[in-house]
Order: sequence, then structure tokens, then C-alpha cells
Amino acid sequence: ADPPLLVSATVTTNLAGAVVSFDRDTDQAGQRGSFTCALVLSDDSAARSGGANAVCYWRSARDLYIGFGAGSSWYEGALVAIRADVIFTSGGYSLSAQGSLALRLPANPALPTVVILGPETVGPCDGVVLDASQSSGGGGGGFTLQWGL
Repeated sequence: ADPPLLVSATVTTNLAGAVVSFDRDTDQAGQRGSFTCALVLSDDSAARSGGANAVCYWRSARDLYIGFGAGSSWYEGALVAIRADVIFTSGGYSLSAQGSLALRLPANPALPTVVILGPETVGPCDGVVLDASQSSGGGGGGFTLQWGL
């Protein structure tokens, strides 16, 4: 039988992961629940996902979720490559899925919410402490904040 073919690789709207979709149901590489992405992704793609910090799971028999770990280095257009001889068609004998696709950004990514806490007024020689720790939406990669006067 024909192998499952890659049809898309898209970053999730919260920017914390990506979904890789196949054209037909797969055997899900024999995995259930969460597992290390290195089982199904090429070495380079697993490393780009955050190495040992990256966790994958199957959302369905066709959709593989890649949870970006700390240190992930994906960017639009980077190739998501599947490990050969691991993913097959569900319910029968087939060739294995293989190959790669360029990663796409979501059509409508979630925007970050920035929350800055600090005093309403300060004296002319007083120090100021501002806290942005309640901000969210950095896609698991954290924020880089820059302050200026």
C-alpha cells in the first residue's frame, strides 16, 4: 500500500507547537500518549523542536502534535522532517512515511498580553521596579522586554 504522505506542517495559534498532518490514517508509529519527538522526527527536526524537552503526541491518526521545548529554534520555512521507517498506514502493510515539509505560520496567531505592574507615581530620585511576570502569550519561548524613557 502507499505510504502516508505529509500534507502540512503548521505552527499552532498559541505558538507553543506545530501540527504535522498526513493524507491518510497512520499507525501513529505505535505510540499512545506523549512521547519524545525523536522517535518520529529526524535528528535535526527533533533538535530544532527542543531536543529532550520536546514532547509529541497524536491528536488523531492523521495529525501529529509537536510541543516545542525550551530552546526550540523553529522558524517559518524550516523543514520538518519525518524519521524514515517509523510511521506507516493504519490497519495494513505499507511503505513508511518519509520526507519533509516547510513549516508554516498560523493564519491567525494569538497576540501576547502584556501586563506591567509598578507604582503609579515615583519621586524624582526614587528607583522604579516594574514587573511584567503576569504577561502571557510568548509561545512557550518567553518574552524579551525592552524598557526606555
